[in-house]
Amino acid sequence: MINCSNIPDIIELKNFDGNFGNYENAVFERYNKVKDLSNVRINNLPLKHKKYPTENNRDCTFLHITTSSDSGGNKKLKEWERNSELRRLERIEWPFFILKECFDSCDKIFTWENKRKGKIRFLIWCPEIEYLIILDSRKSFYLLWTAYPVTESHRKKKLRKEYDEYIKSKNAL
Repeated sequence: MINCSNIPDIIELKNFDGNFGNYENAVFERYNKVKDLSNVRINNLPLKHKKYPTENNRDCTFLHITTSSDSGGNKKLKEWERNSELRRLERIEWPFFILKECFDSCDKIFTWENKRKGKIRFLIWCPEIEYLIILDSRKSFYLLWTAYPVTESHRKKKLRKEYDEYIKSKNAL
């Protein structure tokens, strides 16, 4: 079992004298160093990145795991219209660490499928470090869709309830 203290350190904006452009470039460089998922398999299927659309040479996976939608749900924003989110940027290495080092070896990770907007998603949640990874299920592979910290208590309760209901439905079969 991987110890949660092995999770990569966050990358802080203050280490870049508050220069967001330099910070975002450094985060993107780190992403490029850790993003290789070629050896990762989830439920015996390969895991891939969503490459398109791109913005400033940044692939869609990077855009989704470092930004969030601020539209209030009224409008689906394009990837490049979403807002950069500091807490997501800080943890750029976390989804890759969890997928490569923790997924198959940690008993503290919760995994389940759900259906959102007609799509099957595979969720990987680590309550120990308050982090969620969402994969999009395709016929022969998974796409790393998004990942983000989950710190709000109501959101944690919702995820736990969804997980418990999923397990209960699987056990009823």
